[in-house]
Amino acid sequence: FGIAIYKGLQAARRISLKGIYSSSTSTGYLKVSPYRAATLSDICIQVLDTSPKYNVTFSNIQVQAVSAIDPSLPVEKLEVQDHQLQAMDRVSMLTLRDCMQTVFEDGPRRDRRLWLGDLRLEALTNYFTFKHFDLVKRYLFLFAALPRGDGSLAATLFVFPKPQPAPDYITDYDALVEHTVYDYVVASAYLDTGRELWSTILGSMKGPLSNIDPNASRFDGSLTTAWKFCDGLPALDRDASIARPHDLYLQNTSMPSSLSSSPVNPPLSRMRS
Repeated sequence: FGIAIYKGLQAARRISLKGIYSSSTSTGYLKVSPYRAATLSDICIQVLDTSPKYNVTFSNIQVQAVSAIDPSLPVEKLEVQDHQLQAMDRVSMLTLRDCMQTVFEDGPRRDRRLWLGDLRLEALTNYFTFKHFDLVKRYLFLFAALPRGDGSLAATLFVFPKPQPAPDYITDYDALVEHTVYDYVVASAYLDTGRELWSTILGSMKGPLSNIDPNASRFDGSLTTAWKFCDGLPALDRDASIARPHDLYLQNTSMPSSLSSSPVNPPLSRMRS
């Protein structure tokens, strides 16, 4: 995993030739791609055509491996006898490390976005492995700084060229914010961070709670046209998976009316039973 830096032509997956290609003629016609992250084990550069008067040479090709995590950081070994599970754990750790850049990215081969659903899973794994709490905190505050107009949170953010929310909204991702903050506070013991994010938690639950069936006191997905992710299989009933965060929220904030206030000392100890 890393950023492949080269210049001038475009070859293989992503190539920026500036500095590698040299010619006595103008290079203005060459399309130069912006630098970006890529996962790679090798690079293939294919020269499609040249002038018979010139040769193409490549020199000083470099790959810079980048991660927020020190590769030498010791991680507690998974104590299992199954060799296949050991291999899966090792690959999983490498994948997570490669996704830990300035934020938790959605995958080393994807578009470097931040997704709320990905955050919770990656953060939980991080607490038991790399323990990089500052990266989780940065991620949470990025979302908190860019709420939607109604106080809910976008499902995903872009961080380049500047942080901005995408138009995507996923109901169950919004409902997971309370869980994610709670997990962070418990794992890091940074209670003040939880207090600072309390208004964000309240805002993120207003949308999901507005879809409660008043008769059954349960989440009813038919009351909203918002995207309900849960799983990629359309035939699955998503209401049950979203109902659980709602139940926990209602149990641990006493009354839904508490959404109308923002306590100075929120009951973080009661945010999950």
